[in-house]
Amino acid sequence: MKLKAADIYIDAKTPEQRLCRATICRALLDLLSCNEQATDAQKDDALRWLKSSDDSIGSFNYCCEQVDLDPEPMRDWVLRALKHGAVVTHGRGREYIQ
Repeated sequence: MKLKAADIYIDAKTPEQRLCRATICRALLDLLSCNEQATDAQKDDALRWLKSSDDSIGSFNYCCEQVDLDPEPMRDWVLRALKHGAVVTHGRGREYIQ
């Protein structure tokens, strides 16, 4: 089953929300990249950021709250995807999580 990036809709009206949305998306791309888009260090940083319980500005929890996502289910979903070997692939100008 493919999950299109558009299936994970994150509404972002303010500049702060758009920044948080972009940060979350970049972390997902770094973690689930199937090619050399992200270095091991970038993947490690993204995973550390995702797993952190920090609530300060810029943290995963903060970014999720800014765009009305519950951080725990989102974190669990990403970690499950990693465990099952999900990767981001590209097709027809879109990104998919397989």
